[in-house]
Amino acid sequence: IAERRIASVRGNHDRWALTRPVGTPDSFGSPAPSEATLDHLRRLPPVAIRPIGGRLVVIVHGVPGDDMTYLVRPTFSTADLRAMLDDISADVLVVGHTHEPMWYRSPAGLVLNPGSLLSSAPRVRSSQTCALLDLASLTPTFYSIETGEPIDLLPWDDDSPTDGSL
Repeated sequence: IAERRIASVRGNHDRWALTRPVGTPDSFGSPAPSEATLDHLRRLPPVAIRPIGGRLVVIVHGVPGDDMTYLVRPTFSTADLRAMLDDISADVLVVGHTHEPMWYRSPAGLVLNPGSLLSSAPRVRSSQTCALLDLASLTPTFYSIETGEPIDLLPWDDDSPTDGSL
């Protein structure tokens, strides 16, 4: 990620890595990060704001202002998602933290969680998915990391009682 200069934001594990004594592995079974990794983590912002293709895209780990909040139902309603988009004045809000894909589109914009690329990590669940976004139509396409094939994923809708995840 650092070598390819891929825009990234700091998440909770990144933040925790910076608070542990140098050389200490995490409690999830991952080895201690190198000094180069720690240098990279120190430079990661908690939020990325990018004008892309005529749209304003905001990228965070959990929700705006909190890298530990899981954006899931029933914790968040679609009205909450619309309010979030309005509060940050974004066309697209990309979130993570749950490691599960989801999407919701309204006239206010799109909230998108592409899922998680991890194929294997100790004690961390992963959807093993990613998403590509058509900015013109605000339509995401989700893909399986394992097969490279598209995945059908229903959006959250205003009447849906479920979180729309896999």
